[in-house]
Amino acid sequence: MKRVLWIAVTLMSLATLTAVAAQVRNKIGGGYIVYPTTNPKHGPVVFSHLSHCAGGAGFSCDDCHPTIAKKKWAITKDDVHHGMACASCHNGEKKAPKTGQVAHKISECSACHVPRETSTIIVDSIGNVPFSHTKHTGAVVNGKVVEYGGQACGDCHEGLYARKNGLSVAMTYPHGNDSCGACHDGETVSPSGKTAFTVSAGNCRKCHIEPKEGQAGQPPCRPYSARTGVSDGT
Repeated sequence: MKRVLWIAVTLMSLATLTAVAAQVRNKIGGGYIVYPTTNPKHGPVVFSHLSHCAGGAGFSCDDCHPTIAKKKWAITKDDVHHGMACASCHNGEKKAPKTGQVAHKISECSACHVPRETSTIIVDSIGNVPFSHTKHTGAVVNGKVVEYGGQACGDCHEGLYARKNGLSVAMTYPHGNDSCGACHDGETVSPSGKTAFTVSAGNCRKCHIEPKEGQAGQPPCRPYSARTGVSDGT
C-alpha cells in the first residue's frame, strides 16, 4: 500500500513539475506582453519575449534594453512610427541572429496586430470552423494581461499559415502536422501551460459548429491521426 501511495505521489509531483515548467516558458525575460489599442481597424499587439530571445529568434536582453525598450508598456505608437523602439529592427532588413529570419516591416500591420474579429474557415461537409486569434494568443482584460494560448504570431505565421490566406480548408488539411494538428495532438503544451486538445474523432464539435441550413449534411466522424493527417478508419 505504501509503495502504491509513493508511486501515486511521485507521478503527481512529476505532473506538477511538468505543468510548472511549461508555464515558465512564457516568463522568460519580461514575459508575455499585450499592448491594447483603441483603433477599431487593428487589434492589440502581442509581444513574446520567448519568441524573440534565446529560445526563438536569438536576441539577447542587451539588444533591446535599455535603449529600445526601457520598461514594460513604455513603447508608444509614435515611437514605432518614427523608426524607434520595435522599428529599430522591424525594417524589412534586420536578420535574427539565431534563425536568420528577416524582421517584417512595421508597415505590415497584420504581422503584429491580432485580429479583433473571429475568422471563419468554410467547411461545407461538417460545419464551419470559427477561429479566434485572441484565444490562441492573449488579451488585456481590466488592465491586466490574460494569457489564453500564449502563442506568438510567429508560432503559426509564416511557417504553418501565410497571413491573410483566407482559403477554404480541405477536411484533410487541418488534421495534419503541417496545420492545426501540429499542436492539436493532445500532447503539445502551449507557452502558457495549456495542453491542446486532439483533432481526432470525438472532438469534432470543439472546432466545427453545426452546419447551417443549406450546407451539406454532416458525415460520421472518423478516427484521425493528428501526426499524419491520415484517417485511421473508413
